[in-house]
Amino acid sequence: MSRMRLPFMAALVQWPGLARNPFACAGRLGQGGHILKFEDLPMRLILTALVFLAGLFDLFLAIGFLTGPEAAGMGFGIAATGIGGISTIRADFTSFFGVAAFCMMWGAWRRNADLLLVPALLFGTSFVGRAINLAVTGAYPGWPVPMAVEAGHVLLMLAAWRMLPHHRLEDIAG
Repeated sequence: MSRMRLPFMAALVQWPGLARNPFACAGRLGQGGHILKFEDLPMRLILTALVFLAGLFDLFLAIGFLTGPEAAGMGFGIAATGIGGISTIRADFTSFFGVAAFCMMWGAWRRNADLLLVPALLFGTSFVGRAINLAVTGAYPGWPVPMAVEAGHVLLMLAAWRMLPHHRLEDIAG
């Protein structure tokens, strides 16, 4: 029983003032000591669950690219022309979706919104690349679906980043 309380107590010690208000984002975390209202708690839990589920979805994609790159690539409209192509699909797509999944699931589990910026940047970059391709080469059948998925990932990550405890961007980048 005492082992179960130790991680929770360690978290309370890390953030000053958190022992008095477990929903507070004290110190340099969150929005300058912003205290979450009880009404915010359900939305925070919903966003955390959605981030975790999106991470789980991306983890399954990563595993699919790792174990069967040819079949997974065909689902994305990509065909390898040789062993080097299969290797590239396996490595690049597994790392893309695997890193995104890890950051989403770990960030949701630990309530650490700083990690959610990584998948937001990954999927945001993919969205911009698709938008450029759409402008340069034109539309292709089914183009809105991947862009909607990427935009949904970005919006979900940014919404969760705003609700979950995080550092200011100046502290991260500065």
